[in-house]
Amino acid sequence: MGLPRVVAFAPRDRRNALADALTSYDATVVSDADAARDALAPDVHAVVCRADADGEWKRVLTAAPAIESFVLTDGDPAPDDVTAANATPVYAGDGWDWADALTAALPDTANGTSDDYARFIEQAPVPIVVTDANGVVRRANAATAGLFGYDDPARIEGNDATTPIHPADRDEARERLERVLEECVTVPTTALTFTDLDDNPVRVLAASAPATLDGEPAVRTILLPDESYETRRELAESREKIAAIHEVAVDLETATTVSEVCERAVRAAEDILEFDLSVIDSVRDGRFEVEYTSEKLPEDDLAHMPSDAGLLGTAYQTGETIVTDRVSESADADPQGPYESALSVPMGEWGAFQAVAVEPAAFDESDEELAEILVSHAHVAVERIERQQDLRERERAFSALHDATREMANANTEREVLERAVDAAVETLEMPLAGAFRHDPDNGCLRPAVVTDKGQDVVGDHAPLRKGESLAYDVFTSGEPGVYNDLGATDGRANPDTSLGSELILPLGDVGVLLFGSQERDAFDDVAVTTGRVLAANTTTVLDRVAREQEVAAERERLDEFASIVAHDLRNPLNTASGFLELARETEGDEPLERVEDALERMDHLIEDVLTLARQGTLAGDQTAVALVDAARDAWQVTPGGAGTLTARDESLAVLADRERLVELLGNLFENAKTHVGGDVTVTVGELDDGQGFFVADDGSGVHASKRDQVFSHGYSTSDAGTGFGLSIVESIAEAHGWRVNLTESESGGARFEFRGVTSTASPSGA
Repeated sequence: MGLPRVVAFAPRDRRNALADALTSYDATVVSDADAARDALAPDVHAVVCRADADGEWKRVLTAAPAIESFVLTDGDPAPDDVTAANATPVYAGDGWDWADALTAALPDTANGTSDDYARFIEQAPVPIVVTDANGVVRRANAATAGLFGYDDPARIEGNDATTPIHPADRDEARERLERVLEECVTVPTTALTFTDLDDNPVRVLAASAPATLDGEPAVRTILLPDESYETRRELAESREKIAAIHEVAVDLETATTVSEVCERAVRAAEDILEFDLSVIDSVRDGRFEVEYTSEKLPEDDLAHMPSDAGLLGTAYQTGETIVTDRVSESADADPQGPYESALSVPMGEWGAFQAVAVEPAAFDESDEELAEILVSHAHVAVERIERQQDLRERERAFSALHDATREMANANTEREVLERAVDAAVETLEMPLAGAFRHDPDNGCLRPAVVTDKGQDVVGDHAPLRKGESLAYDVFTSGEPGVYNDLGATDGRANPDTSLGSELILPLGDVGVLLFGSQERDAFDDVAVTTGRVLAANTTTVLDRVAREQEVAAERERLDEFASIVAHDLRNPLNTASGFLELARETEGDEPLERVEDALERMDHLIEDVLTLARQGTLAGDQTAVALVDAARDAWQVTPGGAGTLTARDESLAVLADRERLVELLGNLFENAKTHVGGDVTVTVGELDDGQGFFVADDGSGVHASKRDQVFSHGYSTSDAGTGFGLSIVESIAEAHGWRVNLTESESGGARFEFRGVTSTASPSGA
């Protein structure tokens, strides 16, 4: 019996090595594809090709469809490509004894043994089974066992080769095996459906060729997964899962709490995506907080990590899904438990989802895509619920604020308003650390007016809050609300040693500020800020109303007092005039009529003063630079009551004033001096020593210190000749200019009126 004939093709630099391996055969070894094709004949038992970069080996194989063929490959082409060409791949990489493997694979020779062939089957990189003439599997390798879910190929050997084949394909499979045995030919590759260990369908491409096993005819079949079928099957499964996820999305729309959403999402991950271990975390105060987790995930493996730690933190911070095949080798991982795979999906700024598995590379691209779809639906549901909760909270807060504002509107004093504003913050807005601080203009600071008990306990006694030293004063001066949700990282705090984590400070116009605090960071969300601003705006409105009412009440009281004084002062000269008129009728003399005339003149002066005082209700008119000395001289010239002496200092002093009102102010002071001192009075006008205003002084006997506060009251006078309105007019004109007037003692012991808050300016041209 002659040696089996073999046709071999190899590139020129590999031809000799292949020829050496085929010395036990009647081998034709060539380096030209056409020559190899020409050498093919009916008596050729096998074709062997050494894969080349140009793909010529494929041309050789296409000419030998019915001849058992082998391709030596170092990985390129891939075994799947070799099988697709109806050939058996033989690994021929560096360091591998490919010659022995090839010998074991080829038809029997004098030197070949059954053990060699078994070793070839075992070491083959693709699934291979060898069946005998009865269709029983005699050889199967590890790749075959893995394809069908077995841990040992021995569990496949000894069984009918067609048993695991789907009934629809079983007859075709039998016919293929019989043809190979009867005709000793290689049959074309075809697709068959098998059933794996778990009864799942496995679609494969089967390529069968003649073989010899223990000297008996046999069939060697290469089985490769049908990738196109698998792709279609995976797509179908994916569609089914997507449809199921969309049903979950509809279900999520009925959830009314965040906890319900998280529970349903985790259960969907278990039931649909087959994730046994998963968790949904929200982020609060910079840390992950567990919302819901799989029952199989131990509590010990759930750490409340910072939101920037671990794989979950990385996904949350970057907003990108992360698939980790080996957690133990990841630089970003912070392992919790014996998990080697992780799938981390962010949920916006709200939180994140994570699935884990003990085995490595447990999550593929499809898992990632489906998880993102599920998590996006959960995130939408969470946002919807939180928006609804936000709206309900806003409605509740604004309704409560409305009631609180109505209650506040009944307050009659500034303190009552501030107390009710703070009460509203505690009861309505649930801000127990609250206080109202009032502006102290004289000392340039904010002082506590009303503070809650809890605020007092947490912060302690409040020192005055000053400009440049406190956030509250910054808000007061800017008129803009201050929201500080991380006080630890905020500069400019008046008391950095407190335990407060957040503050909300709201201006109250010229009155001061409302201040709310919390010992937690990020305590003031949009709802709190909005409702707080509304409370502050309402408080400011009520404060303005109370201030106006108090001003009106004070004005009404002043007018009542004013009317009483006017009635009293007019009644005296009227009574005097009436008495002397009666006396004139009786005596028919001129002296009583002269007294009547004096009384009428006094009434005329009184009426003029009353009209002047009434006009002080308006502010001073346009203010310009007025030389004080010029204004004093003009006023002196029109002041009745004798000559007297006017002494003017500081000829260059000019003040910003309404000239007519300034002359009127000085005239009333001069008349007051002449009335109380006499015609020989000396009046001095000049600048204050500190340059902050001017003074008017006389050389009379002055006013006793105990009575100095009364001299500016309407109708008060120490002289029977005075109307009691002159100095009141002086004070009104000063206030209209924004000045302050104070009565002291002059150098000579007389009266000295000092005006402060006066703006000095350059003398007008020609002064």
